[in-house]
Amino acid sequence: MNLKNLFWFSLLCFCVWCAAALIYFSVGGFYTDAPGLLFTVFSIPGQLALFMLGLFILALPWRLIGPRAAFWAAVVWGTVFTLFFALDIFVYTQYRFHISMAMLELFFGPAGREIFVFPASTYVLAGAGVLALAGVVFGLAALARKVTWGKKAVCVAAAVLLVCELGYNGVYAWGKFMQVPSVLAQVSYLPWANPLSANRRLRKMGFEPKTEPYSVPKAGALNYPLAPLTCDNKNKPNILIILVDAWRADSFTPEVMPHTYRHAQNALYFSNHLAGGNATEAGVFSLFYSLPHSYWDVFSGQRVPPVLISRLQADGYQLGIFASSRLNSPEFNQNVFASVPNLRLSSRGETKVERDLDMQKDFTAFIKGINKKQPFFGFLFYDSAHGQEYPKDGAVFTPTAPTMNYLLLTKNTDPTPYMNNYKNSVYFIDGLLKLTFDLLKEEGLEKNTIVVLTGDH
Repeated sequence: MNLKNLFWFSLLCFCVWCAAALIYFSVGGFYTDAPGLLFTVFSIPGQLALFMLGLFILALPWRLIGPRAAFWAAVVWGTVFTLFFALDIFVYTQYRFHISMAMLELFFGPAGREIFVFPASTYVLAGAGVLALAGVVFGLAALARKVTWGKKAVCVAAAVLLVCELGYNGVYAWGKFMQVPSVLAQVSYLPWANPLSANRRLRKMGFEPKTEPYSVPKAGALNYPLAPLTCDNKNKPNILIILVDAWRADSFTPEVMPHTYRHAQNALYFSNHLAGGNATEAGVFSLFYSLPHSYWDVFSGQRVPPVLISRLQADGYQLGIFASSRLNSPEFNQNVFASVPNLRLSSRGETKVERDLDMQKDFTAFIKGINKKQPFFGFLFYDSAHGQEYPKDGAVFTPTAPTMNYLLLTKNTDPTPYMNNYKNSVYFIDGLLKLTFDLLKEEGLEKNTIVVLTGDH
């Protein structure tokens, strides 16, 4: 197999993958508006061209051994890539996520046979499927050896692929800058997709990315909610959800959180509450939607808020959304709070402590300024514990560590100073929570307010 034959073989495999990739879009949903359709046209060949390039590069060195070695290397690697797509399509249609390195480590690791248990019939069917795919790839390799098109045809095909690659990244960069829902929603359809974004560079040039959606997508496969939320209770209590970033359950003690612990003695305590993920994005998303984080992109792309927020707005609730860290990174302004007008995106301050205090100040002003005859929904998200930050005079637990250098931490490092830093940050937040509880009492809102206090992950 010469160099041109290898290129045509890679291109034939690429064409098969592109046809199979339509299954991803049938699951996620096709978009019929112009930007969405244009991104679909460019994204399939643009993303899969990278896999084609990988196949070509992996098979290329075998030409040094000889044409026969190159042929069989191409068949083997072509089968591996095609098998990957077949398995990934199966995983995506079932679970809405793609095969990752973590997933492969679990499968091929020492405990793989304990985690993934399949009947013998599955292995037989899988073996037959692999042989069938290998047969198809072998046929493509045999066909590629018969192609006689010259350098001009190769250059034309390569140019078309380059245009698709540029179009794929260009349309996505424009879509992300302009906040085009139908473009952003599709980026997670294909495996390992990570197109280029130009927001940071454009910001340096003086152009600010859009915050409002460019348009409402005309299609998509999202069917949410499955049924409208019906509420018969005529009483409308106030609702306040408070999140503490990276809150550890073992810090909820009378010593570390005296005010909150005392306040909770007359409350319900849910000890089996589990986060939807080990990061803020997944935890907050699943808290509001009761769905796994794998739905993040499609909800963000279509700007669909959770039914809770939609229902509260329909019932005339006054919304006060306050977070210490930015609400557009992760982009909660595109999903959880997408329907909240004039959303407060960030807090002022150079440190987490300063931003927590600024958030507390704005929340206090919100409570004092609301119409007491109408219910309110509040959201508070404290961040100091995430960075183990606390005021300079707030070292209640000692000794403390002056800095957190992760590169110097080992299994022999004494954890006490670092744990004390964390406890001090939670102790600081506890003081802010006391201000919140006292504020509700002073404003006569305590008895008619449901307060939910939890961590994000």
